[in-house]
Amino acid sequence: MKLEIFDFLSKSIEHMYNHMDFITNSSSSLRKFFKDIFLNSDFYINTTSRIKSEDSIREKLLRNNYYYIYSDYKKAIENLPDLIGIRIECRFIDDEKKIFNIISNNFNVKMKDGFYRSELNSNIELQLGEKQPKIQKNGFEIYKIDGRYVIDKEHFINFELQIKSLVNIFWGEIDHSVLYKNFNYMVTEDFVRSIMFSIKSNLTMVDNQLQNVYNHLKNVENKSNFDSSKIQLKSIISKMVHDLYSVKIKETIGFVVDFRDCSDIIVDYIFSKNKFQNSMKYEDYFVKILKKLSSANSRKIVIGEYFNFDENIKFKNDLCEKFGTGLIELVNRDFRWNLIFSVIRDIEENSITKEFTLFVEFVVFAVIRRVKRAVYDLKISFKDKYKLKWDISYIVLNFISQSYDTKLLTYKSMKNIENKIKKFLKNVEQYEDIFSLDYEDLNSLLENDSFDNDKEEND
Repeated sequence: MKLEIFDFLSKSIEHMYNHMDFITNSSSSLRKFFKDIFLNSDFYINTTSRIKSEDSIREKLLRNNYYYIYSDYKKAIENLPDLIGIRIECRFIDDEKKIFNIISNNFNVKMKDGFYRSELNSNIELQLGEKQPKIQKNGFEIYKIDGRYVIDKEHFINFELQIKSLVNIFWGEIDHSVLYKNFNYMVTEDFVRSIMFSIKSNLTMVDNQLQNVYNHLKNVENKSNFDSSKIQLKSIISKMVHDLYSVKIKETIGFVVDFRDCSDIIVDYIFSKNKFQNSMKYEDYFVKILKKLSSANSRKIVIGEYFNFDENIKFKNDLCEKFGTGLIELVNRDFRWNLIFSVIRDIEENSITKEFTLFVEFVVFAVIRRVKRAVYDLKISFKDKYKLKWDISYIVLNFISQSYDTKLLTYKSMKNIENKIKKFLKNVEQYEDIFSLDYEDLNSLLENDSFDNDKEEND
């Protein structure tokens, strides 16, 4: 015969499921409300919500002795302080206080029991009388506010509101999985706690460094300095991509692959796409990518999977079609190309067909851009430059398409190609000189790996 407490737990869970529509709708309303408040704040990232799982509810009811405190299982569920969890995510630790202050200013209608209500929504009440941030059992600070979503006196639900920066989100996952959910650590508690304090200190230092990078990008006015900062920033992201997905590759195939060139191409692509599609500020997009990468460990990432593309892919122009038609055959045969699109699919949110066509356009645009720079200073008409640009772009893409070597698409290689084109065009001083060009000479230059860059440029 089971103890009565297990019957109490079962009835509590059943009561929750019987009111799941109300709980779900309340969770959605809360998420939307707090998202709308910060929609125009540049330090705000996202608002997430979760409904406590069945196992977590059972564990909490047992751990906090709700069976003894509440004789009625309905009251036990109703008095769970965090049946719904709302998390407001921001960039840096200093931004957490900004979020809290905005919330405090919005919830300025005081209730009789110490809760505060916002004039924007009378259904939501927050306990703002307690000092924030709170000190957790592990000794670290957290912005954690009790709240309730009230329909009327008979219908309400409690929720917990947390404010977390990217670094503290990552730290929370470590703390929750290593300490809170792992009772075996008690054997070596002092040792583990010292390690955890060290990790937290390092993460705080990372937060400071990232904020400095962000502020530098935001405040720099000199274009050359800004371009230099962008290159350094992309280099940081590229290393993060390489290190993070190296682990995933090893988990999949059993050994580590050096794909630094591939990670550089991926980062160039995603930042280029943002520039021409989303127009998000560079520093804000940097934070968005950081957030995506920081959550990669919690996602199932498949490396080496077969991609299914839409049958009728529409390319933007003939150059895109030429490059894309050959590339699509390699994606499911060549490991490096498959890896590139596996990572892109994980970071971005479009379908694989959409990402493929955008990537092809990115490569073609990068080639055309380099060719355009090479012909820019020629003393010929705009019309002749335009024709020359497309003729040479076709030859360069044809050269790249002969091998589809990923190394040819790196920044260094593309700069090298630009310099080779300049060398090929060095004797063009007037319109008539175009007719004396032999494009076989350009092919020979492109195929010659010994050509050195004349100079470095930022872009």
